[in-house]
Amino acid sequence: MVAKLCIWVAMLALLITFLMFLSSFYLKLNEPLILHKHEIQRFVVDSGRTKAKRQQLPNLEQLDWPELEYLPAPLGAPGTKQILWEPQYSRKQMRTQWKLFSAFVNFMEELDVLWRKMAELTPEIIIKQGGLRDKIYAKLIEPHITSQDVEGSRKLCGWCDWGWPFIDIGYYTTNATHMEERAIYFGVHETCAKSDVFPLIFRPFYKHWVPTPRNSFAAIMQPNIGVVDCLVSGWDHVFEKQRQRQFISCEKLAHRYAFVEHNPLYDNSDQGSVSDLVCVRERLILGNRSIHEIHLVAPRNVAHVETYGMRVVTP
Repeated sequence: MVAKLCIWVAMLALLITFLMFLSSFYLKLNEPLILHKHEIQRFVVDSGRTKAKRQQLPNLEQLDWPELEYLPAPLGAPGTKQILWEPQYSRKQMRTQWKLFSAFVNFMEELDVLWRKMAELTPEIIIKQGGLRDKIYAKLIEPHITSQDVEGSRKLCGWCDWGWPFIDIGYYTTNATHMEERAIYFGVHETCAKSDVFPLIFRPFYKHWVPTPRNSFAAIMQPNIGVVDCLVSGWDHVFEKQRQRQFISCEKLAHRYAFVEHNPLYDNSDQGSVSDLVCVRERLILGNRSIHEIHLVAPRNVAHVETYGMRVVTP
């Protein structure tokens, strides 16, 4: 009898211990997640330490990504036609674009020596002065292989002497509070507050961590274009000519292309300044399917943004 009582007491003690463990686990799950300052600092770009800090961030290669779509033939090849709202790159054209992007990102910390560094990549990659914007493009393909999908840029406009794909390099003037691009965009000079740009923070650009404006939302929405729909620009960069701007509700493209869902990782509406960096949850979604989720940082006042409307959701 005594032995049985001891067994019951032992089992009761184990049960109480288990319940206490569950209670403590539940409380931990429901505590607000506090992102420590040093963790937020991982995402802040430090001059001269970009490469080292990038290596400390999560490996974007390990995330799930949508399968890339390509044109069956390179845009600009004989017989091809540009179709809006559809892919704009063949496989080799996309590869060329990423090579240009990677070359620029590798040297963007050293703008004072950018031209010298890029010149060392000639003739495979060319940097060309172009007035208020410079161009980076790949070696032009030979005219007799324009129908083939090969790496390189193509001369697709009659008046320009560079090829597509290319990357524009814009330059800004600054004062104490704002910066303004020297080139004109839709009839105006793009202007944004320096506090929305600096310090730069790391964000994913496909499978790459790249330095971006501190408040990407504010930078994207400058100047105030007055619309929040998905749009086709009024300038065709492939053929360097004007075209009719087109708009469509982004929600209508939700099952065609992946969008990013932005939410605060925890309730932080009453903590600190609205401009403080906080932890956010970003999910890449295609329709109702979640492709991947990643935790990043963003200013508190833009931590929650409508997925298809590009509007800030206020608490």
